[in-house]
Amino acid sequence: MVTRREFAEVVERHPGVNSVMCREGGEPLGQLAARLAGEPFDVGLDLQRSLASRYLRARVPARAWGLTDKARLPRLQLVWTGRTTHTPASAARRYFAAARGLGVEADGASPNVVITEADREEAAERAPAGCIALGPGSTWASKRWPPERWRALAMQLQDRGAAVVALGTARERVLLEGPGIVPAYGLRLRVAAAILARARVAVVHDSGLMHLAAAVGTPTVVLLGPTVAALGFLPEGANVRVIQRSLPCRPCSSIGSDHCPLGHHRCMIEIDPAAVAAAVMAA
Repeated sequence: MVTRREFAEVVERHPGVNSVMCREGGEPLGQLAARLAGEPFDVGLDLQRSLASRYLRARVPARAWGLTDKARLPRLQLVWTGRTTHTPASAARRYFAAARGLGVEADGASPNVVITEADREEAAERAPAGCIALGPGSTWASKRWPPERWRALAMQLQDRGAAVVALGTARERVLLEGPGIVPAYGLRLRVAAAILARARVAVVHDSGLMHLAAAVGTPTVVLLGPTVAALGFLPEGANVRVIQRSLPCRPCSSIGSDHCPLGHHRCMIEIDPAAVAAAVMAA
């Protein structure tokens, strides 16, 4: 498995992975390609089809390369017209398309992540069992529910007797903190996964934490704004409930953006904390 250093721990203990190679710091892509070229690969699977992965495909010898289905056309149709002639499969199924030549097919199950006993022990020190996990962050600003809405949700859940834990990167701490909220920011991904496994419910955006919650089997409430379920990014086989506003401008992007193109951000602002709290308590 070739991935970024911050993601390596998610896969390095998986029984289906023999080894993990990472692009270290500011290592030139050509240097990574040279390291990979020294390995005896029979088949390569490109799950990203990005400029970087295309570069590696061109320089890493393999008998064959399998490519994931990016579903770019149907996703663009959804964004630009609100309709599509072909609804994209889930991201997991599209990844499996890369391995079609090997006779490998998706089984419809959720992804999984291997959590060690040490990860569980650290999680137990940070978060009570049966807590509600809140993930206020997302790479793209247009996907984020405003901080004041997150604080209102946290207060309503606390008023109902729930223990609230906030998860995310160290930079995302500013999005949600306050009295009674257990901060669990900047943790290793496997520890974050272990905390999600301890949670009764997780509330997240269309984000990496959404997939981690699905991978550990935690019921998840997903707040969707600029993206929609039909784009195919929700985890397959997971206990997921979507909360969203029905607006003619949605979806405005397939992955999110730095700002609302129309300037109002109604898709996120108009999601009611009381409705989210009710969904959490009913999950």
